[in-house]
Amino acid sequence: MIAQYIPKEKNLVIVHCMRSQTRGPYVAQLLAESKALPRETEVRILKGGFQGWWRMYKGRKELFENLEGEGENDEGWEDVVNAEEGSKGEAEDSRVLRVGK
Repeated sequence: MIAQYIPKEKNLVIVHCMRSQTRGPYVAQLLAESKALPRETEVRILKGGFQGWWRMYKGRKELFENLEGEGENDEGWEDVVNAEEGSKGEAEDSRVLRVGK
């Protein structure tokens, strides 16, 4: 099933999570070992994850799909992106993979 989503003319899959420290590398490893992907497919991890991408390009809204301005519904969004590893704001699935609990 995975292979049907890979364009035939490109054999590169880039994965990430918030920081690309736990979930992103875990998924990259699973994909790289998957027999469903063509053998020549490269799997890479986005350095710095979404957090790094956001910090580098946050002023360029055209690079963020469905990320609207600084409106009322966006309050706290920046806090989530900037949450430190191990903090209350860290994603639960990331914590489970990292700590093993």
